Amino acid sequence: MKRIALFLSAAFTLILAGCFESTDEITLQKDGSGTIVSTTDMSMLITMAKGMGGADAFKDAGGEKATDTTVSLSKLADSVINLTAAEKLLMQKGKLQLTVDLDKEKMLTKMEIPFSNTDQIESIKIASAKVTQFFLGKNMGGPGGLPAELGDKMPSSDPLNEYYVTTYTKNGIEKKLNKEKYATVDSSESMKGIKEMADNGMPMTNTIIINLPKPAKKAEGKNVKLSEDKRKLTVASSSEDFFDDPTSMEFKIEY
Repeated sequence: MKRIALFLSAAFTLILAGCFESTDEITLQKDGSGTIVSTTDMSMLITMAKGMGGADAFKDAGGEKATDTTVSLSKLADSVINLTAAEKLLMQKGKLQLTVDLDKEKMLTKMEIPFSNTDQIESIKIASAKVTQFFLGKNMGGPGGLPAELGDKMPSSDPLNEYYVTTYTKNGIEKKLNKEKYATVDSSESMKGIKEMADNGMPMTNTIIINLPKPAKKAEGKNVKLSEDKRKLTVASSSEDFFDDPTSMEFKIEY
């Protein structure tokens, strides 16, 4: 049990340092409702665990066989102590899938949550991070969840997003750098960890995909790609982009 706790502590420290790949796909309807599907690929943890002899911790925690589990967030959210009442309501119709396969070195989480209006999207990201932290801790760290020192620090699928402001209007979306907050980035311990991982050749990557309710009239941004039918916006970025040129992660779209 001690070996499991030590390994999980190290593993989730790597997660906090941004050692993962994530994709957030948002599908918008004409009335402003839609769904957000967040996929986080943490397979690198298994690869690294095998490299340092820690794969046995996964096996001891019940991960020897390949697993593919899907749970309803309505019941799960009630067990997460640090969720607010409003956040629990946002989770009610969502679902979370965990896929772990040691042989294929695969570890993925996929969370799908509907929203009734775009104002809920950022709140959903925050709440989903708390739920994922609890779920992974419970299923891989025993009844006590994650090591206590990690607390509720599990990042969202896009922790760099905290340094930006995303505004949704009836016919547009704009993501802008919060320059005042970015000026404090060097004082954040978690951001120092993300930078260190990037400097060591393991940057965190994030892809935002937005399925629009109608074709885009204009799309601006260094990393922006628009599909041929102009109804799908893709913005791929990494923690290297964030530290080298944070404005490269900005975008503006009108439709």
